[in-house]
Amino acid sequence: MTLEHYNAIVDELLNGLKSSEKEIAKELSALKTKKIYEDAKRAYSQIINNWYNSYSPLYYNRLYSLKSAADITMLDEHTIDIYLNEDHLGGHHLNNAGLYNLTMRQGYHGGSKYRGPLNKWSHETRPAVKTFSPVRAMQNWAKSYSSPHEKEKHVVQIVKKYLSKYELFRLLYGTR
Repeated sequence: MTLEHYNAIVDELLNGLKSSEKEIAKELSALKTKKIYEDAKRAYSQIINNWYNSYSPLYYNRLYSLKSAADITMLDEHTIDIYLNEDHLGGHHLNNAGLYNLTMRQGYHGGSKYRGPLNKWSHETRPAVKTFSPVRAMQNWAKSYSSPHEKEKHVVQIVKKYLSKYELFRLLYGTR
């Protein structure tokens, strides 16, 4: 290979990379957002299952409605919304806001003698047991989350899609 040919294929690759830079970045961003979305759903499921497993009820049957208290939505290819709310908590003696506050925010399980301001049960059972707050656990997860680079093969596939048409890339990486 002559120096002129080498310089020409280097320039071709660099120009091609520059012209494809925005498209590559957009696809990598979308891949990262999808990964974070999947990780957030998995984290909430694990947190709420751990919360349920941290206490075995003696006087009531669980409705497992707190599993639905998270709305984790991928709004677009760059934005994820994690919203924990009380909307799905029907079927309890306590109103949704009170139940959400005591269980999700404060971490209490069962009992009518809550150590909070509400005492609206038809009969007393025993003091509520406090374990951990699923809301705080999810907030801590979000603060400490650092998305690992997407699986290398997906990143490589995106880069190859844009750059494999250039001779230097094919020479260096053996792609055809």
